[in-house]
Amino acid sequence: MKNISNLLLTILMGVAAPLFAQVSASFNASSTTVCEGSTVDFTDTSTGSPTSWLWSFPGGTPSSSTDPNPTGITYATAGSFDVELTATNAGGSDIITSSNHITVNPSPDATFTGLPATICENGGIVTMT
Repeated sequence: MKNISNLLLTILMGVAAPLFAQVSASFNASSTTVCEGSTVDFTDTSTGSPTSWLWSFPGGTPSSSTDPNPTGITYATAGSFDVELTATNAGGSDIITSSNHITVNPSPDATFTGLPATICENGGIVTMT
């Protein structure tokens, strides 16, 4: 059914021509590898002049968007996450799912040990915990 609009013909001209350009979904991400708590911005690069967008960001906050170019998608938990975009125009829809598109690494855990736990730095005291 998605391509029914593309099958409509310009009968008056006597030639077979689609009335609407077929959309082809694609996108870019500002980064594909981030640390926990980082944000990623997404840019629609679809062809066929889409007029609506539905994004899915499992593992991200927010987890979905209808913006053409969603920004500030936060990934708070380490793991690999898919990104899906459905782009639509009058000629139909196209879906692209990029598996494991975003890799979120755990935040580093810096632990300090040693004595003394308090040191002087430039006349001030720094206490390590």
